[in-house]
Amino acid sequence: MQTESGNHNLCSSVKSRTIIAVAGLAVVLAVASTANAQGLQWMHLLGPGVGWAATSANLFWTTNNGQHWNDITPPRPIPDEGIASVFFLDSSIGWVLLAHYDEPMPRFDLAYTKDSGATWSLTELKIPVSPGDLILLPEGSMQFTDASHGWMNLAVGSSSNFHLGLLLRTENGGKTWIYSNGPGTNGYVQFIDHRNGWIASPADGRLWATHDGAATWSQVLVTAPVQLPHAESANYQLPVFSDQKHGALLVDFPAPPKAPGTQLPVLFITNDQGRGWKFDTVLSLSAGPSGLPDAISDAKLLAAQTAGDMLRLNRIPLNTRENPTATSANIGFPGAVLSLSFVNEQHGWILASTSNCSVGLLPCTQVLSTADAGVTWADITPGAKEKKAAVPLGNPTHLKWKAAGILRPSSADEVSIHLGFDMCKTPGGNTNDPSQMQNL
Repeated sequence: MQTESGNHNLCSSVKSRTIIAVAGLAVVLAVASTANAQGLQWMHLLGPGVGWAATSANLFWTTNNGQHWNDITPPRPIPDEGIASVFFLDSSIGWVLLAHYDEPMPRFDLAYTKDSGATWSLTELKIPVSPGDLILLPEGSMQFTDASHGWMNLAVGSSSNFHLGLLLRTENGGKTWIYSNGPGTNGYVQFIDHRNGWIASPADGRLWATHDGAATWSQVLVTAPVQLPHAESANYQLPVFSDQKHGALLVDFPAPPKAPGTQLPVLFITNDQGRGWKFDTVLSLSAGPSGLPDAISDAKLLAAQTAGDMLRLNRIPLNTRENPTATSANIGFPGAVLSLSFVNEQHGWILASTSNCSVGLLPCTQVLSTADAGVTWADITPGAKEKKAAVPLGNPTHLKWKAAGILRPSSADEVSIHLGFDMCKTPGGNTNDPSQMQNL
């Protein structure tokens, strides 16, 4: 055993960190009881009350607006294969892209259902590239335009200065995939029909478009409005469409010098399948680093943002001279809106990150639902109605300790879900105080 002086020398020279676990600590139980409510990455409302939500490990389905969720996760050929992308064409037909890191190439499997996830068929994907040509990552974005035609954009490993992608297409419902010409960037893929599609790269904010079925691609570029004369860069989001002709595009420009560090979303509209974009208005809203989450419904652009516990849903009419409207509601927690999905102006879901669950041990997300255009919101997160263990409060309690375990999610990463502390300083703020360490 080292002396106190020895510990001090060690702490002065090496900032190491020891991770330990507490047997019976209530917060660990809370993590276990809310595991299905944490880490939700995707969700989509397909019709009134019908939709899905997914983590990298599980896929959930509801037909009664989240009053009850079924776990419809496809069977995995290998135990730790994770979910990389989910797409449902309607309330019955859907696909799940499963991925697992392996050498020299990741393994990809595609699960297909035509009965809302009651049964699945699995196909191991044969990616048409040689291992020496590209280093693929177990990540991708997938979308279908009908039951036969689909697109998949897979991430390619490269340096941090590049964000490469490999675009594939299928014409038989995902049974086989062939190489497709693409812009060469990773990111989200979206097609409104067989010819018109877009890929948005969140890494560099660029947007690429094709109008000839991916034979050629061009970068989407719009001119900054006169209200933002100093804007020299822009962050492009994926466009949203109400039909195959009419759509909206949000482009985030740096705010004027009087408001440094913020971005202003500018609305552009199209009436010709996205071949041309016309400036509409500068929104009096602020956009985060990932842009302003938006959707389109009933000829209105819907955009959501939060400020503290307040969630504001903005409605901007398209192709009319109506004034924008908004509703605000207290949702009970501070957070940020990650995505939103509406089937009409009244009924929609949002996926929001939160900062008030399980003391931040894992990323926390919630699915909220509205049936009155954002006047009120209800938490419909899978597992949210289950009783959760409380985080202990009050004086420190003597507890037994044991070696930390490792949670192995469906990815190549290893994540510890246990409490930790710096071996050089206790949470009480006293350095090398054995009594404080014992109380903890």
